[in-house]
Amino acid sequence: MKKTVLLIGLLLIAVFIFASCEKAPSKDPAVSEESEDIDPAVSEEGEDIDHAASEESEEIDYTVSEESEGLDYIIDKEAGSVKISGRGDCHDAKIVIPKQIMGYPVTGIAKEAFKDDVNLIGIVFPQSVISIGRTAFYNCSDLASITIPDGVTSIEKQSFWCCESLTSVTIPDSVTRIGGYVFYECGNLTDITYQGTKAQWNAISKDGLWNYSTGSYTIHCTDGDIAK
Repeated sequence: MKKTVLLIGLLLIAVFIFASCEKAPSKDPAVSEESEDIDPAVSEEGEDIDHAASEESEEIDYTVSEESEGLDYIIDKEAGSVKISGRGDCHDAKIVIPKQIMGYPVTGIAKEAFKDDVNLIGIVFPQSVISIGRTAFYNCSDLASITIPDGVTSIEKQSFWCCESLTSVTIPDSVTRIGGYVFYECGNLTDITYQGTKAQWNAISKDGLWNYSTGSYTIHCTDGDIAK
């Protein structure tokens, strides 16, 4: 009898141990799965933050417009001013003309300064520029738009001749003369924004063929439009 009870006791202990071993592994996968569920979430969230920071940094960089460096220039010490005379060592596709060089204000773009510059797609002038020389942007075939700064009184002959990608030009009301062939062969020119009235535009002295072989542009004045 005692042996029977002892055997039953041993069997019960064996069953209990076996049952415990069966249950123990079930916890590990749960923990593992839970860990795996958490880790990707943390990883993905971290990646999202990194991308957002990266994108934000890129947006900030794109808004910065720095003055171009390496341009050729001519200093007129008597006049106390500088004219930009060429691209020089500057490799910018969009050139930002500096306000000053060597302490002198940049007041002009010299004759033929960017002639035949097929890599130029845009240019930004400081308000200190008051003159644009003859053929300054002749045959800049990829130049798409121009905003001439306030203070310029004369756009010299052939300044933008054969700028075939030019579609828009902004001209200040300070301009009193437009030279001959200025927009010659600018076949895609569609918009001229003039920052004065129609009467002021009509009063500007315009040399012959200033607008020969251009697109069918419209002049947008402060008090209405003028068709070509």
